[in-house]
Amino acid sequence: MFDRGVLFAEKYEILEVLSSGVQSNVYTALQKPLDRKVILKILSPTLTTTAEVVARFEREAKLLSTLNDDNVTKIYDFGKSAGLYFFVTEYIEGLSVKELLERKGRLSLQLASYIILESAKVLARLHKQGIIHRDLKPGNILLSQDGKVKLTDFGLAFSQAMPSITIEGSILGTPAYMSPEQILGKPADLRSDIYSLGIVFYELLVGTNPFLGDTYSAIMHNVLNLKPAPIYKIDKIFEENKDLWAIIEMMIDKSPAARFQNMSEVCDKLVFWFNQDQYKNWRYSQAEIKSVSKDTTPAFLPKIKHRSNRLVLVPLIVVIIIIAVIAITKLPHQKLMPSQQKPTAIETTAKQKHESLVSSNKNKIRVTVSATKPESNKLKTTPIAQTDGIGFLKISALPWAGVFVDGKEAFTTPKDTFLQLAAMKHLIEFTNPNFPDFETLVTVHTNESLKITIDLTEHVSFLQIDVAPWADIYIDDIYKATTPLSSKLIVPIGTHKITAKNPYYPNYDENIEFKPKQTIERKVVLK
Repeated sequence: MFDRGVLFAEKYEILEVLSSGVQSNVYTALQKPLDRKVILKILSPTLTTTAEVVARFEREAKLLSTLNDDNVTKIYDFGKSAGLYFFVTEYIEGLSVKELLERKGRLSLQLASYIILESAKVLARLHKQGIIHRDLKPGNILLSQDGKVKLTDFGLAFSQAMPSITIEGSILGTPAYMSPEQILGKPADLRSDIYSLGIVFYELLVGTNPFLGDTYSAIMHNVLNLKPAPIYKIDKIFEENKDLWAIIEMMIDKSPAARFQNMSEVCDKLVFWFNQDQYKNWRYSQAEIKSVSKDTTPAFLPKIKHRSNRLVLVPLIVVIIIIAVIAITKLPHQKLMPSQQKPTAIETTAKQKHESLVSSNKNKIRVTVSATKPESNKLKTTPIAQTDGIGFLKISALPWAGVFVDGKEAFTTPKDTFLQLAAMKHLIEFTNPNFPDFETLVTVHTNESLKITIDLTEHVSFLQIDVAPWADIYIDDIYKATTPLSSKLIVPIGTHKITAKNPYYPNYDENIEFKPKQTIERKVVLK
């Protein structure tokens, strides 16, 4: 991930990180040659060698380049720089519908209906071009300052004009907004977009998605089995709008055949509903729609008074300063090394405690780590002061780890400093929630400076499993994740039982032997 001010591809200056995920990082950036603000999307460097992911990323860029619609974000650039794939789209002054929901809880009937109708119009045009979005959700619908609704993120879109790269039977999208047929791994047609837009409409009105659950599989179960409560039963404000609920109910029917059969039908129904006399008194207000201000705070949201902000901020700053002063005064005072680094002193224990601690941690992986001396030229310029019975140890771990010395927490890597330890054997433990725990014994000698590095990935294996339509993945009967996986699963070395569970299909079971640093790949179709 890049920091503010970094110049990417020699022309895009990073301004702000908008989002960071497994697949990609998204930034606002300044396109310096044209002096304009843009959106820069960079594929994660860990995925640049995954052919399917790169193909999908490139396909999204090409698809956007074929669209000439004012209500779809425009693409400006696509390429590869320093080994990283990227593309650049227009920056929209305004807010996503997701951000509006986060601020308001739910939207007014007028605003919600306007956003859905405008989105339906855009989708009707795209569908006629053979394009299905397949990932409609509040975060992918934008509302600009001038009140224009724009669709974005076509990474999962289907186009009849482009070859498909989706594995038959696999599922793509955000579960809570996916249609039942998508959950089951069946082909998604334009009626899936109608369903997803209906779920978004429901959420805008009541303030929550009807299918939320504690786990990925729970959400999928809800999509397949739960029927959302009518909006007029959730809030009395909708009691006079049962005809609107009839439209939403038809959009989100679990059977594609029972839904509207094209998006133009949705548009016609919504326009007819808008034009009925009894609703004219609350039809959407252009002033409300066109109220996303330059500071991205819509005028229809309560403004924060700057004076009251200052009144709250002043005492808050004073409290922060007091806490900081107290924390600084309580820091342990240590002598600086000649290199101006503070060695971290760790309270040591007797040798008997090492032995008992080692025997009590049988489930940890014991590794042998070679201790090396730092580069000699550095030691010549910054010699370590002579201290009887004391040595110095620098510890590194990849990708990172919490470090414990003799059972006491020391720090979390990376940390560019030396530990000041008694000259004796020390038990060093490494913890990272994504890896098994590791431990090693290191002997520290008087007045000696040593460095140890452990690569956690060298002592585990990896599992990449794709399941159609989807499954909960268990390793040795312990739940680990739900497909599609956002990243490879980390597996201890040895033979393990792998199980894929989907309540609608028989389980898939396999015993697999995993070797160090090995990646096992499986593609499973449940039948």
